[in-house]
Amino acid sequence: MEWMIHNSFEKVYREPFGALCTGAQLRLTLRLQLEPEGPVLLHLHPEPGEAGTVEMKKTGEDLWEARIRVPGDPGLLWYHFSAGREGRRFFCGRKTPETGGRGAMYGEMPPSWQVTVYRPDARVPGWFTDTAIYQIFPDRFRNGHPEGRVENAPAGSLIHACWEDDPVYVRDPGTGAVTHWDFSGGTLEGIRQKLDYLKNLGIGCIYLNPVFMAASNHRYDTADYLSTDPMLGTTEEFEKLCRQAARRGIRIVLDGVFSHTGSDSIYFNREGRFPGTGAWQSADSPYYPWYRFRRHPDDYESWWDIPVLPNVNENDAGYQEFILGEEGVQKTWMDRGASGWRLDVA
Repeated sequence: MEWMIHNSFEKVYREPFGALCTGAQLRLTLRLQLEPEGPVLLHLHPEPGEAGTVEMKKTGEDLWEARIRVPGDPGLLWYHFSAGREGRRFFCGRKTPETGGRGAMYGEMPPSWQVTVYRPDARVPGWFTDTAIYQIFPDRFRNGHPEGRVENAPAGSLIHACWEDDPVYVRDPGTGAVTHWDFSGGTLEGIRQKLDYLKNLGIGCIYLNPVFMAASNHRYDTADYLSTDPMLGTTEEFEKLCRQAARRGIRIVLDGVFSHTGSDSIYFNREGRFPGTGAWQSADSPYYPWYRFRRHPDDYESWWDIPVLPNVNENDAGYQEFILGEEGVQKTWMDRGASGWRLDVA
């Protein structure tokens, strides 16, 4: 029986819901269907900051509550609960590290719920606050080539003959890694051709999943931050899409995938497909400080331990300049016509 209950999506357990400004008050409630032994604790793990605990107060027949102020610095605040019963300590946390909502009980440290804490001077652009947003996964929206041909597919790709085909994953039976990506052949030109359709839907903003050069169909494994994927089209076609969208009052927001790159990239270059020396090839590479190696070259941090997505060191000054500098990735794509960014793994 799971007698400890917290649901981060319901106001009775967490109020207010969503991201909070620095210093805001937050009420967290835990329901206990069995009488606890000893204190009921809220465990807090702020990033940045040091972990701590708060003793919760009983506020109803089976409810315990804590009112806290979130940290004064922006970042993430993680939390979970614990209570004693029959001489043991039980914990309540998220069911999985990826999901919010109703939690689960554990006999040890559980996955924690998350609160995003933002700066008080953070402002959402006025055009964004009253806008209908349409998300497009570029490969699966529309093929803009005459007769629907598919161009510039990576070697070994699987090309769907029909838009209604189900996705196909060809994996290495030993490692589970995808060995052949499937593509439907969507293009930037295909999106441009449907701008009137989107305008008639009342859309004011298109959010595009990644358009950077990459090896996969999802393109979160960036190979080159400064180039459009050749399957999608050219830089000129991206600029044309932005111009014609703007004439219809539609803005383009891009996916900023800056917490990791692809291993098959200019910067890491594990497959050796790109000229120059990547971080995997040599510690003398200019890109080596961008990554988090435990032992060079084959032991490194990666997103969810997926080797083809090596994590970057976001605090490296050279990497920050590359992304945010006057000639950096962010400004380059804004100059090409983008109106903003959705940050992946923000």
